[in-house]
Amino acid sequence: MSAFVIDENVLVVAEKEMPDEHTDDACIQRCIQALRLARKNLIVLDDSERILKKYIDKFRPIEKGRAGFEIMMWLFEYQCNPERCERVKITPLEDSFAEIPLELRQLDPETNKRFDRKDHIWLAAAKASANNPTILNATDTDWRDWRTQLERHGFQIEFLCPNLMDKTRAS
Repeated sequence: MSAFVIDENVLVVAEKEMPDEHTDDACIQRCIQALRLARKNLIVLDDSERILKKYIDKFRPIEKGRAGFEIMMWLFEYQCNPERCERVKITPLEDSFAEIPLELRQLDPETNKRFDRKDHIWLAAAKASANNPTILNATDTDWRDWRTQLERHGFQIEFLCPNLMDKTRAS
């Protein structure tokens, strides 16, 4: 069984009815398919529900919901089922998580940039998992920009919409 950590941008893209300046039809379809596949496998969540809260923050209660909303609701139902969800303990720090290698929490000396702190939760969950999950990303360019460093630390990232990375960066 495969395991997945799902960046919130995958849910957001899967929720779109029409492409916009950041997506296209193929990207939306790949996100929907990835969520369906993840649901048939194992999804990694943290035991303090930080990830679920990030998902909730992306959806208004009155939305009727498409694939992104549906997976969020599915996670609420199955979050405590160890055959569907792995709940991991992650250790918060002042501005990151202890599970993340120090190199990824600091400024990159070559670019003088940091890996986006809002994405640290996905790294922490992946690192805390016993199942070596793949992190699903739709359109967030930080994952691409930091790919070498992330892979060096054992993270596996699946880019669902790699053709849109430069388009997203330009926006």
